[in-house]
Amino acid sequence: KASELIRTVCEALGMAAIFASALALAGYEPNEESYASSSARPSNLISSLPSMAHWNQRSADWDRLAEAAPAGCFAAVHNGTIAATITAIDYDSRLGWLGMLLVDDRFRRRGIATQLMQAGMESLSRCDSIKLDATPAGRNVYLKLGFVDEYRISRMTIAAMGPVTPADDDPIRPMTAGDLDAVIALDAETFGAERSVLIRGLFDAAPSMAWVAEADGTLDGFAMGRPGANFQHIGPIATTDMQTARLLVLAVLADLLGRPVGIDATHHHPLWLDWLTELGFTEERPFIRMYKGDNSHPGETGRQFAICGPEWG
Repeated sequence: KASELIRTVCEALGMAAIFASALALAGYEPNEESYASSSARPSNLISSLPSMAHWNQRSADWDRLAEAAPAGCFAAVHNGTIAATITAIDYDSRLGWLGMLLVDDRFRRRGIATQLMQAGMESLSRCDSIKLDATPAGRNVYLKLGFVDEYRISRMTIAAMGPVTPADDDPIRPMTAGDLDAVIALDAETFGAERSVLIRGLFDAAPSMAWVAEADGTLDGFAMGRPGANFQHIGPIATTDMQTARLLVLAVLADLLGRPVGIDATHHHPLWLDWLTELGFTEERPFIRMYKGDNSHPGETGRQFAICGPEWG
């Protein structure tokens, strides 16, 4: 059966499968020959999506998502080509996260995205709540599915970072592997669920962008980042006050002179966005964090100055 074939191929790639009805809605009938040669890593197929030109994820990001949620990365496949995707991460059955809802332009308006959303939500049925970061256009769709607004986020970007000078006497230092357990714990308190795969993956991918703040010998905050297809992405950033958040960002930016940079900044601290604007950042696009369920694990949002990105939360 087509549904069984799609499931087998996707699991061989380290990904779960979307129902054959998604492709049936699109009017496509995959056959066994279509899938015979599909043996690459998931990132190799997904990165061929034409729409990816406007997204910041690289192949390594897709592989990291597949590692974090091997049973929650869904794809609609046609003739060996991934036509649409969604990722559904189960954070310890406390909080489910939906991201990377991406449909190839050639397969739009055929009901595939709706099927993917349903598959993603069903895979997270054990979670107390499900969250996502929506664009204003997507928000209207998610409202109809029972999601409600939580708070606002702005993607702040700069085309070429100018020179910055970190303070000499600040409590900021480079993150080390020995800090990871404490960073994971602070991130869990801030976000609302543990994300150890994410934190360790970010550190492995970009240790030079990972910094911590200490107060009286105790971890008081951190900032991490990763290289992207379009810009260097800074986030998550978690700490107790805006001054420390500024110092963490300056430490990361010091090595990014002349490069494009992006930060998905929360609106919890109004002066925070003003300061980023003074550095030369402008809002590229807004996001709205939304949730479905009782939101019993909101985290400590006052500590959250930047998210990791809409794919991770």
